[in-house]
Amino acid sequence: MWQRAITPGVLIAAVSACGAGVARGNDLWPTGAMMIIPARDEWSADRVAHAELMSVDETSVETALRRLRPEWMRINPSSLQIEGLATASVFVDDMYTGGLETLRLIPVAEVTDVRFLSPSIAHDRFGAGCRCGAGVILVATRPAR
Repeated sequence: MWQRAITPGVLIAAVSACGAGVARGNDLWPTGAMMIIPARDEWSADRVAHAELMSVDETSVETALRRLRPEWMRINPSSLQIEGLATASVFVDDMYTGGLETLRLIPVAEVTDVRFLSPSIAHDRFGAGCRCGAGVILVATRPAR
């Protein structure tokens, strides 16, 4: 959990500061120890990669996202939709499939990437007729073999 709070820039600055004194790299880490720095986009508030989806041991994208990004599944009370409070729309491979309930039909194993698009970004991508007043959950699946 603490790894998410440390960005590569902060880590580089900390390591550089340690190297500026008398301590050498070998003095900081025991022989044979490795320092693992997570990839910059390993965790993102608006993206879930396949590896992260698989890590929660769920079968449907709906249940996986409810555990990983519950904020994506919430009602958007600031949405000015005529029909009432809105939730995100779901697009699979850039095609509209419906509301959040469609996520339970998508197996996690078939998904390569899931992204949340804000309403403004979704409108830019899908046009003015987009049903994206509360944003879009964009699911990318594995290509058919």
